[in-house]
Amino acid sequence: MPESKRHPARRPQQRPPKPGHRNPAGSSSPSSRRPAEPDASPARRWLLRRSAGPLALLHRLPSAAVAVTLVVLLIAGLAVPWRGAGILLLVIAAFLGWLLALSWPIVPMAGRLARLVAVLALLVVGVLRLLGRF
Repeated sequence: MPESKRHPARRPQQRPPKPGHRNPAGSSSPSSRRPAEPDASPARRWLLRRSAGPLALLHRLPSAAVAVTLVVLLIAGLAVPWRGAGILLLVIAAFLGWLLALSWPIVPMAGRLARLVAVLALLVVGVLRLLGRF
């Protein structure tokens, strides 16, 4: 039997894209690449540039590592009886605030408000812990 009959070469079917469909992986052609935030302010572009490295590092970590770390910091920040535990809560607030700033343009208003309330609550509780009032 000829080799081509035993192992037929299969080519992926070339289909035209559906109208309104956008490839989530993006395109590899340079002509179709667009900057992520063409109308972003200089401060936002600075934040995006500075965040690229830490985000790449977070992406390489196991998926549960960040969540487990945040939960451990939260429990320690609330349960440890010394005043300095408020610093742990402030670290969580800073991390979540950074993620909030990065995702601000693409999150709906309800999501923005919920995330902002969570960050502000952590800030307030962290400062109260530092002052020894909580």
